Amino acid sequence: MEIKKVDDPYEVAKLIKFKDNAEECFPCERGEWIQWLVDAVKSPKLCLYIQYKEGFRIAGYAVAMDAVFPPLSDSVDLIYITGGDETVKSLLRHLARWAKSCRAAKIMCRTPVDAGFSELLRRSDFCKTGELWEHRIG
Repeated sequence: MEIKKVDDPYEVAKLIKFKDNAEECFPCERGEWIQWLVDAVKSPKLCLYIQYKEGFRIAGYAVAMDAVFPPLSDSVDLIYITGGDETVKSLLRHLARWAKSCRAAKIMCRTPVDAGFSELLRRSDFCKTGELWEHRIG
């Protein structure tokens, strides 16, 4: 499987056919979510990784935003991640490397999560701190 950091809107548009539950996490329709990604991926502060299976089929993806603003914030924000356990772990390893390049000490998740997503974060070494999920990188 290949993981690719995506900044091409054409690549982002391919996510329209991928089945995930982004619409359950955000107050928007599928098309609005994809359009937001197409627009946001142009920003150097946004990071989108897509993991591909054989045949260029999508296995999962992760969206994060650089929110490192010393001394106020030392984290990147995980906006959304989806895929099976192994896919999510692989995506998080790539996000951790990107977060380090942003001088982040942790990955934070502020997105409203359901019980299934909470369990996915827990299995991926995130800890719940108040309303946020936190993953220390080192």
